[in-house]
Amino acid sequence: MDWLHAADQGSTADFIGNVFYQLVDKFDGAEKDDRYNALFQQMQEFYEDEDVEDRMDHLQSSFLESRQGMKLRSSAAKVRKLVPFVRRLTSELCDSSDPVQQAMRVAAYHLDKVYENLSAAVHDPAAMKADSIRFALQYVALHDHLNPGDDDLFKIKPKLHFFLHLCSDGGCPSLHWCYRDEDFGGSVAKAAHRRGGCLTVQATSNTVLNR
Repeated sequence: MDWLHAADQGSTADFIGNVFYQLVDKFDGAEKDDRYNALFQQMQEFYEDEDVEDRMDHLQSSFLESRQGMKLRSSAAKVRKLVPFVRRLTSELCDSSDPVQQAMRVAAYHLDKVYENLSAAVHDPAAMKADSIRFALQYVALHDHLNPGDDDLFKIKPKLHFFLHLCSDGGCPSLHWCYRDEDFGGSVAKAAHRRGGCLTVQATSNTVLNR
């Protein structure tokens, strides 16, 4: 288990994708793509306000809507940087009198508090465990409330279980996550992509190792 797969590309991406899907109709636009573009413009304002480096360069419905359920499909670093944006978005747009919107707002708050605890300098194991459980309780409640009408919404996946383990075992996930390994593996995979000619797996591997 590691944070990148259990959280950033797991429960966090699932939650953000579902929140965007639920709230996108609050934005102006005759067509769905227009509304997603309006949401993206608000995301750009957040990037500028917070001087974010890992940014999505556009947003469209296919990034979250699929037969496997709602999930934001992006790199782990970009998903991670959107956690405080989702907290801001739900705080501004969600109606506290609506149980679904209020649950998303509370869940976004506790997820952001979990991410604030990732820094080893300020890591508080008890607070991280408590906020992760509160986030998960809201996520499951949203699933139970919405699932009878649409089983693609707030799907509960094994990665939510892994996420809770990582937040509850007392360790600091940032001390042993695999961002650098994943980045290096992706770079090598791009370099090794066959484009014709005499390029082979063995030749590419030897070149990478020798250098």
